[in-house]
Amino acid sequence: MARWLGVIILAMGTSTAIYADGTPPLKDLTAVKTRILQELRATSPNVKKALSLVQNQQPDGSWKDIPYDAKDRMLWPPMRHLDRLRTLANAYGAGKIPNPDQTALEQGVLRAFDFWVMRDPQSSNWWYNEIGAPQSLSGSMLLTEPLLTDGRIEKGCLLLARAKLGMTGQNLIWLAENVIGRACLQRDTALMSEAFKRIGAEIVITEKEGIQPDYSFHQHGAQLYSGGYGNGFAASAPRFALLAQNTAFALTPDKIRILENYLLDGQQWMIRGNRFDYSACGREPTRPNSGKADGYAANARSLLKLEGITRREELKRLAERIEKGTTAAAPALTGHRHFWRSDYTVHHTPDWMVSVRMTSTRLQQTEVINEENLLGEHLSDGVMYLYRTGDEYLNIFPVWDWARPPGVTTEHNRPAQRVNNRRRGTRSFAGGLSDGKRGVSAMDFERDGLTAKKAWFFFDDEVVCLGAGITSSNAYRVITSINQCLAKGPVTLKRADGVIEISTEPEKIARPLWAYHNGIGYVFLDPGESVGLGAAVQTGNWKRISAPQKADPVSITVFSLWLNHGTHPGAATYAYVITPQADTTALEAYATASPIRVSVNSPGVQAVEQEKTGVLQAAFYEAASFESAMCGTVSADKPCLLMVQKEGTQVAFSAGNPLNQGGTVTVQACGRKQTVILTKEPTDG
Repeated sequence: MARWLGVIILAMGTSTAIYADGTPPLKDLTAVKTRILQELRATSPNVKKALSLVQNQQPDGSWKDIPYDAKDRMLWPPMRHLDRLRTLANAYGAGKIPNPDQTALEQGVLRAFDFWVMRDPQSSNWWYNEIGAPQSLSGSMLLTEPLLTDGRIEKGCLLLARAKLGMTGQNLIWLAENVIGRACLQRDTALMSEAFKRIGAEIVITEKEGIQPDYSFHQHGAQLYSGGYGNGFAASAPRFALLAQNTAFALTPDKIRILENYLLDGQQWMIRGNRFDYSACGREPTRPNSGKADGYAANARSLLKLEGITRREELKRLAERIEKGTTAAAPALTGHRHFWRSDYTVHHTPDWMVSVRMTSTRLQQTEVINEENLLGEHLSDGVMYLYRTGDEYLNIFPVWDWARPPGVTTEHNRPAQRVNNRRRGTRSFAGGLSDGKRGVSAMDFERDGLTAKKAWFFFDDEVVCLGAGITSSNAYRVITSINQCLAKGPVTLKRADGVIEISTEPEKIARPLWAYHNGIGYVFLDPGESVGLGAAVQTGNWKRISAPQKADPVSITVFSLWLNHGTHPGAATYAYVITPQADTTALEAYATASPIRVSVNSPGVQAVEQEKTGVLQAAFYEAASFESAMCGTVSADKPCLLMVQKEGTQVAFSAGNPLNQGGTVTVQACGRKQTVILTKEPTDG
């Protein structure tokens, strides 16, 4: 008996038939399958390489150079077999290959397929067994489906069935992709429907793994992973929305809205040029060529093909900015944003991007998995990346001094400690306050006996960095790293006795006034400071930071700048400004007439004011007061972040909540007193 067909109105504004038992019709499955095949066939086939692979194939379908018994958790060697099978499948899908090459190619496909399903290699890493290998195998099966007779589809699907609809975040999306591939091969509409439902259920705002309320992304617990897993989610979810469009599997409008907001209010803020900020990439910087953001143009283009998109012009600008660089039609992203769910701040101007990643009791620090990120213990300790083009740190990581990532205060000669997975900060004060253009972020930092109050004040053209209460109970030399990036061009320093160029190994220099390198100026506000400065060749290898990588030596010339606090500092401080400047002449003019005034830099409160904009920013670690040249007595009756905007006789207050406790705070400035509500969910503006 034929099943009754009804008509439902899909959320995207189109109609399709659906069976009374809730099963979508086969034509919708066929539509999805056709779209997947179009994607697969978009890869240009390499017939010459495919025929060469067939020629070198063993009679049983294997290749002699692949160790099929390998169990490696990363860079698993048997995946090369599936890569080669995909090359054969792409060539087969191209068609128009004359015999006898066509016959040889078809036989090569079948031998390679039969060997894999019979041998069934497996890694010690579940990801390859349930995600990586099924994903590659299902694509090859779809491309060569007419060849897979005599029960081969069924045998292959037994391996694909290892991907089950479990887990969360990007792992769930990858698993669902494999289930959709199997549903195509088995013509199982119910299975496909369930997979798309699970994808839709994962496109939510959550405080668990996935897209956070501030549009950052967490994976493996409360851990910032907007790059890496979040990058995969930003690519996969729009793709599946497009695959399902105008079918019974289509995502609802609220899901589409979340995806465009995630891309525009989250991901794009972490991109400079075609690089994704390394602070948001978890353990991935320890892989060669990591941080690529090229794919975000395609992600934006995918969303633009969807019905119901409301922020089309912004998506177009994002795509063009990545594809062509900044243009009149796609100017540089500008503004300031604090991602409160991730203790993470970004600041964009036309000239540069700055990011700061902090640590607190609320967030896990970066992880070690599969022996990646072996030296990354400081990557959540106030790391501050500075980008102009986006390539300032490209592939620097094998030669990095991992005891001094940019921005951190560390015990430099302390023996390196292995990352402790799921470790969190020991103090809860960490956060940011933003008005959308400027902002302040601050952290009460402690690690293994080293403590510091660290604050960053973001204005239009500069970031003011203050440190106070720097104390260590250990017998190690304490430093604050200002930058450690690829060297490009001369390094120039000015002291009271003149300007010099530094072109040798980093050396200790007392009482600097400013330093300059590659379009960035560093102005020192504390006359007693001592810096290490220079550009020199540093040598290392990828294996020292990621066990699956090669141990071949790598040598790179690196620019280094840091502050020396000595051994056993009791209450050391620092104060410096970072600003993009065209040349040393411009930097000298800026330093001579600096618009910045440090109001106070103590363990209880740190504050900076800029009279030309009428802005004062402060980090109160406790109830405190201080005197400001612009605002008179400034006070707060509990810990908070404060921003005061003074325009003539008008005074506006805004306060941030780095303890994430809610309540109210009473603040005073410019002769005014006001009680401000501290929300747990801060917003820009």
